[in-house]
Amino acid sequence: KRDIGLPFRCNFRPESVSYNKLSLFYNAGLISIEMGLQSASPRINKLFKRHFDESTFLDAVDIINKFDKIIPHYDIITDNPFENYDDIQQTLRFISRIPQPYLITVFSLTFFPGTLIYEEAQKNKMIDNEIKEIINKKDNIDYEYTQPYIKLMLLYIRKADFKSSITCAVFNALTSKFAL
Repeated sequence: KRDIGLPFRCNFRPESVSYNKLSLFYNAGLISIEMGLQSASPRINKLFKRHFDESTFLDAVDIINKFDKIIPHYDIITDNPFENYDDIQQTLRFISRIPQPYLITVFSLTFFPGTLIYEEAQKNKMIDNEIKEIINKKDNIDYEYTQPYIKLMLLYIRKADFKSSITCAVFNALTSKFAL
């Protein structure tokens, strides 16, 4: 901060967040943090060979929220043809448990060549046009214009009280097989 004096943002993994570490970053000018949630579905995380622990994530969120000037961004991945509606509901329900404030960054799943998920997608004939679907994919910009439904859902679950039977009914309708 003394030498550069500019605000900055960082990416963190939930297991690497600590109060002491964040305090050092905060005092150096940290204003925003990005942390990947991707999916809260154990089935999807197993498929992606990704370790995700709900309590570790929520502990990290609690630490981040102690710094009121840091804006947290949590990333989720959508457009995942391996996900079913139960997987999506698990992620949305988990997001609803995250204490505010936060922003959700929505990314569209991309099958990057050389990854296990790319091989799995090819094996399952999920890639029709590699140039359009991988090389020239515009990630969340196109997604937000073509699928604004996810924005509505995320706004809803941020305010949802899942103890209410009406809220649960609306949520289940929004995330039903037919709506998705």
